[in-house]
Amino acid sequence: MLLFLTVGCTDGDKGSDLEDTGGAPPLLTDTGAPGGGGGGQSWSPSGLGEAWLQDGQEDNSLFRLEMNYAIAPPEGQQYFGWLSGENVESVALGSIEVVSDGTVVFEAELGFNGLVGGYDRFDAYAGTDEAEALASGTHLWSGQIETELREAYESLLISAEGTPDGEGTLRAVETTTEIVQAHIQAAIGKEDVLTIHVRAEEAANAIEGTEEDIDGNGLVATMDGTMAILGDEGLIERILGGLDVASAAVEPGHPVKDLANWAYDCTQRIESFATEAYTRARIATACASSSSCDDNLRDAEQNLGWALEGMDTDKDEVVDLQDEGTIECAIYYVSRMAVMDVGVP
Repeated sequence: MLLFLTVGCTDGDKGSDLEDTGGAPPLLTDTGAPGGGGGGQSWSPSGLGEAWLQDGQEDNSLFRLEMNYAIAPPEGQQYFGWLSGENVESVALGSIEVVSDGTVVFEAELGFNGLVGGYDRFDAYAGTDEAEALASGTHLWSGQIETELREAYESLLISAEGTPDGEGTLRAVETTTEIVQAHIQAAIGKEDVLTIHVRAEEAANAIEGTEEDIDGNGLVATMDGTMAILGDEGLIERILGGLDVASAAVEPGHPVKDLANWAYDCTQRIESFATEAYTRARIATACASSSSCDDNLRDAEQNLGWALEGMDTDKDEVVDLQDEGTIECAIYYVSRMAVMDVGVP
């Protein structure tokens, strides 16, 4: 889905170690020679679009650029892109192709979390090769994440106080869900129902953030290294609160409001599946037979899987991101808040 966000970008080289040529780009003849005279059709860079970092091999490691109205490079030249930020080494993204209708859809894997690393600026240059483009090529496009938008995504994707590993709340709910799901999976098929009761109690207390003797054996079973998903102080409430703050921080009509609303819907689906998983785990603390225990544990495990991956409710064999997605859906839309509005500098 291509979302057109009217987020401003800066003209200067703020925090980038790439040289900003400034001013208007040079005109080239249709042969690529500087000047523009002699009857040849002149060339100058053009294009308008967006760039952002989304989940790839690592969290927020996939750089994606989508543009319209771009013109192909002069003969013998290519377009090359770089990602940069303040006090970080620039990363070369490779050659960028413009298709015949003037559109660009480009992706590059970074192999590390770009947002955590402080990468917030994109620049593209034209040249005969990558080295020449960076050293003396035409500065084609640039874009940078607005400082005002940082708080809209940092606590959700990067770092939040009180989470087990200090990660953002959306990352933390993903991590906790995976841990609890694996804990329940390990309990399925066990013959000793008393052992199953304890493991189910641990899972239920982890999901709800409680310390309750659910199975009534006189002991409270909990899990280490997790944070409550549900409850007034749980991750879901913190995520929803963070999205409310992001929406309130921008003026009416700002695209971040739509992004926050879509992420809000995804998060509420997470909550629904986690609530059902909690109910099933709680029932499993009092099951009378291993087969009965397994039925409820499988239901709990399945619901946690839907919380992670989304649910194909319309049975078309595809989980629609906006209407059926959950954690990855919320992460995607919050990532779009950290957008770079890209154009000719």
